[in-house]
Amino acid sequence: MNRIPLLRSCLLAAAGFFICALALAVCTKDPADVLFQEFESACISGNTGNIQSLAKEMVAHYPTDARTPVALFELGRISKYIRPNPEKAVEYFRRIVYSYPMGEYTYSALLELGDLYHRHYRDYERALVHYQRMVDLFPDRPDTALIRYKISDCYIRQGNYEQARVELENLIKLDPKSGLYARAYFEIGKSFHLEGNLGKAISIYLDFLRKFPDHDLVPEVKFSLASAYEEDGALDEALQIIQEIEHAYQNPKVITLTRDRIMKRKSRKR
Repeated sequence: MNRIPLLRSCLLAAAGFFICALALAVCTKDPADVLFQEFESACISGNTGNIQSLAKEMVAHYPTDARTPVALFELGRISKYIRPNPEKAVEYFRRIVYSYPMGEYTYSALLELGDLYHRHYRDYERALVHYQRMVDLFPDRPDTALIRYKISDCYIRQGNYEQARVELENLIKLDPKSGLYARAYFEIGKSFHLEGNLGKAISIYLDFLRKFPDHDLVPEVKFSLASAYEEDGALDEALQIIQEIEHAYQNPKVITLTRDRIMKRKSRKR
């Protein structure tokens, strides 16, 4: 008859032990884990304010945690795209690059920094430093051709056309199947055009049209070719090409203005 109360006591004791063990487990759970789980939940829900506050807490309290670069990258992303503050974005991305030089987010942070200096600040020297570091540290990435193209654009904007051509030629040689091959070839022609070497520019534009007759860039290349012919005094050739792309070029107003200007120059020469 005394077995039932004894069994009940044992069950109550076991339940109490389980509750205590569960409470102890909760109390002893790594606070960094708890914080990161909250951060992940905020990222999933898309609550920008919560993401920022939790990420900042992670960065402040757990700077050596392997997950902290994720928080830094998210802070940089928000500062660049969602709540624009380019100075803060640079700060966050730089911390990833210099605190975790070969980490999972280093490549992406270098790209974000390069693009910020390239497009926002127009500081092409600093952009070059970050793009070149990407190529040096991660030469086998699938988008290396794109980074080389960005490097060439920085050199063109600096007026260093010779070095820009070196980068473009390397892009073509190292990745001949790249979707940027035709664009790179066109940019080589434009670099000669900008440099004032009209003969070389015209030669490359014509070669482009032979190599890539159906490429989307054809109207743009033909417009550049017409501009080079006009600058070189070959007005008949320039006018003929402008007329060819009259309905294909993206900006009809520019075509009309260019055609009228060439025709006026031709009439003055008679």
